[in-house]
Amino acid sequence: MIKNFVVQLLRTAWFLFLLGIIFIVMILNSCLHKSSGSETIAEENTDEEWHAPDINLVPHTDEGDLIRYGRELIVNTSTYFGEMFEVHDEEKKPVSRNPFWKPAEGTYKVPGLGVVKIGINELQESGVQFVVCNAAMTVYSAVAAGKMNMKAEDVYNEWKSGLLPGITPVPSGVWAVSRAQEYKCGYCFAS
Repeated sequence: MIKNFVVQLLRTAWFLFLLGIIFIVMILNSCLHKSSGSETIAEENTDEEWHAPDINLVPHTDEGDLIRYGRELIVNTSTYFGEMFEVHDEEKKPVSRNPFWKPAEGTYKVPGLGVVKIGINELQESGVQFVVCNAAMTVYSAVAAGKMNMKAEDVYNEWKSGLLPGITPVPSGVWAVSRAQEYKCGYCFAS
C-alpha cells in the first residue's frame, strides 16, 4: 500500500521530485567546489610572505592597546638589545640576533688555526653548559624598558622567553662562576 502510494506520488509529482534532486546536486556541488576552491587559494598563497595588518586599523579598545603594546615590544626589543650592548654586524648596524647562535659554517676563523667552531650550539653539543646572570638580565631589561617607555617586567619576561635553548638563568653570574670554581672549573677573562 505504501509502495503504491509512493509510485502514485512520483508519477504525479515527478517534476517536483526531479527539481528537488537537481537542487540537492547543486548544493552539494557548490559545497564541494567551495572547499576545493579554498584549498587552491591556500596553495596559491603559500609562497607569499605574510604581512602584519596595518596597526592604524587596530581598534582603540583594551584588546587593541594590548596588540599595539605587544607589537612595540616585538619590533623594538631586538633593536635596543643590539644598540644597548653595542654589538654590530659587518655593516656596522646593531645586531638583532645572537651572532654566535647557529653561525654559518666557516663564520669564525682564527689566523693560524682556521675555522673555529665556537657557535653556542656547537659548544653545547660538546658538553659546554651556558648560564645567564638573572641579576644582569633584570637590570639591563629595566634599562631597555626605560628607553622604550615600557614596563620593566614585560621586557624582562620577553628576554627570558627569548633565551636560547639549553641556557639556564642563575641568580647571579658571579655566584655561578664561584660555584663552578668550587668544582675545579677554571675561569679566565681576557680582552
